[in-house]
Amino acid sequence: MSMKKILVRFFPRMLFIMVLLPFYGCAGLDFHITEVAFENPFQRLEVVNVKPDSEEQRGVLLRLKPPPTNILKSREETTMYALIPQKENQGIQVKLNEFRTSFYALGSQPDSYRVRSESVIEKQSGAMMDKLTDELEVTDRDEIVKLIQGLHDTQSGKFKVTHWTRTPVLPEKPVKIGDTWHYEESMTLLIDPKAVPSQHKFEAQSKLVGFAEVKGRRCAVIETNAKQIETQRSKIFFKNKILYHRAQVQETAYLDYRTHARAAAITKIQTDTNSADGKVDIHSMAQSVYYLLAS
Repeated sequence: MSMKKILVRFFPRMLFIMVLLPFYGCAGLDFHITEVAFENPFQRLEVVNVKPDSEEQRGVLLRLKPPPTNILKSREETTMYALIPQKENQGIQVKLNEFRTSFYALGSQPDSYRVRSESVIEKQSGAMMDKLTDELEVTDRDEIVKLIQGLHDTQSGKFKVTHWTRTPVLPEKPVKIGDTWHYEESMTLLIDPKAVPSQHKFEAQSKLVGFAEVKGRRCAVIETNAKQIETQRSKIFFKNKILYHRAQVQETAYLDYRTHARAAAITKIQTDTNSADGKVDIHSMAQSVYYLLAS
């Protein structure tokens, strides 16, 4: 099964595999049919909500910066279900773990830096499935200055990312609880040199909803909501299909605003895929839990 969207910032990385889960029989993946049940991610991350102190009431500046060692290690655990219409609350379950190591260097601007990320995707059994590499120059507000490299070339798929753009993810000025802002992201995927490049775009709305302690880190809690609607021409079982994809996404991110690190994040996705002829009608859902590892 191809995972051609794995490089996008946080939520579209899961959409492709969720949409094609039932079509290709989860080739190469560990899967089974089970009840749809997600773990409590807040308990897993040891999240403790706290009242804002005087500094936080005045407003905090949200930024992301390289760590002192210029190396950051993280893990993201994803559980996905493609629901089975004939069986209530049951679905095809797939679990994947991503181990990511990011290397930082100075950028071309005073507020920018280069980050090269190397990821290993593992199946639930622990067997390695994919290796991914991308390199970007971004600002401390997580705006993409330049796409340097975006490649995926393994046995499970091959693609190249081009024209990857993102407006600032973080607000320009200090924010208080209740403040909102938005950003946009788009990219072009080249699946095969002979294929027509596919374009993907979404808009997201973010809000500072509070503050919390996450494993001892004092964090700003940012809730982001987004919708993605796409029409895609695909070949399924040797037949051409026009598929309509709709996704609703909610991410709760925990940003350590004092050390300028994204300490943890919880992403929840629901997708619906329908075909023009009415023969495809799929509902999928997923949850991912991201957290930093000790360097």
